[in-house]
Amino acid sequence: MDNKISREYQKNLPFIDDVNLMQAAKVAIYVIVEKSGRKSDSIRNVARKYSVRESELLECINEAIPKHFFAERAARARKRKAATFYKAPEARMIPESEKAVGKEHLRNIKAMFRKE
Repeated sequence: MDNKISREYQKNLPFIDDVNLMQAAKVAIYVIVEKSGRKSDSIRNVARKYSVRESELLECINEAIPKHFFAERAARARKRKAATFYKAPEARMIPESEKAVGKEHLRNIKAMFRKE
């Protein structure tokens, strides 16, 4: 992600008197947007580090980051995850000529064991 996006979301923050809460909100936005952190985990960890209430921090984050950001990020993750699943190779049909050659080899091998 571009650092410009997180700065734009940080500008969306409402005016906050509490300096710790403002700093915590900026850090939480950075972690969520730039580092692709989970919203709930990021809020919990940042709130604990800056000694602010999680509910207050969550309100600030909800006002600053639009909901479509999370929807787009989830869609990209879903697409990326679907692309990583193993797809079995397609079954190849064996032509009759190759089957005949293979059967002839098997007959020769069986004949060798019968002679011994």
